[in-house]
Amino acid sequence: MSTIAINSFRGLLFSRKGLLGFSTALAISLFGTQAAIADLEDEARGIVEQTSTRLVQIISTPLVTEQKHHEMEILLERFTDFESISASVLGRAVWRTASKEQQAQFIEAFKAYLAKKYTKYFPDLIGGRFEIIGSNLLKKNYVEVVTRMYHSFGRPETVLWYVLERNGESKIYNLIVGDLNMLYLEREYIADLLHHRNGDLDQVIAYLPHRFS
Repeated sequence: MSTIAINSFRGLLFSRKGLLGFSTALAISLFGTQAAIADLEDEARGIVEQTSTRLVQIISTPLVTEQKHHEMEILLERFTDFESISASVLGRAVWRTASKEQQAQFIEAFKAYLAKKYTKYFPDLIGGRFEIIGSNLLKKNYVEVVTRMYHSFGRPETVLWYVLERNGESKIYNLIVGDLNMLYLEREYIADLLHHRNGDLDQVIAYLPHRFS
């Protein structure tokens, strides 16, 4: 066999090996990516299932109001990314200029406000339930979980839960009930409170926990 033929054969052999190696690496990479996406979506659905089940339990349980507020705060702290939510509703500019103490105080005040608000405005969930319909990966660390909410008032509603994975932990960042985006609604409300208090964050912090008292 001539030198040219041998070199051609070697080139064909190495190119096939290279192609095989590249194809194998690509398949492994794609399989790993799909597995990671599936794991992320499974985790998000699990968090939504736990949160929605516990939410219905809190609303349906015949506890005194203060106990329900306390249980709702525990739920929010456990399953939501409350620091990110607080920073978002307060507004990035205000959040950055607030002191560490004010940030911590706002988180606690906003948590107390939301716990009382959700306890007050979700009585129709007594005896209700959520059904998970599906999930979608919107970004590499952001999953949308689609549910249907069955309650005692009217027809079932679609509720979208948005779960954010950060630092290896997935927590709820936002939800949309029907056409109401809860994060946007709270952002507008907090902005209005600041506006009517001349931007005084301390006044907003003092007011929030007593909004639904």
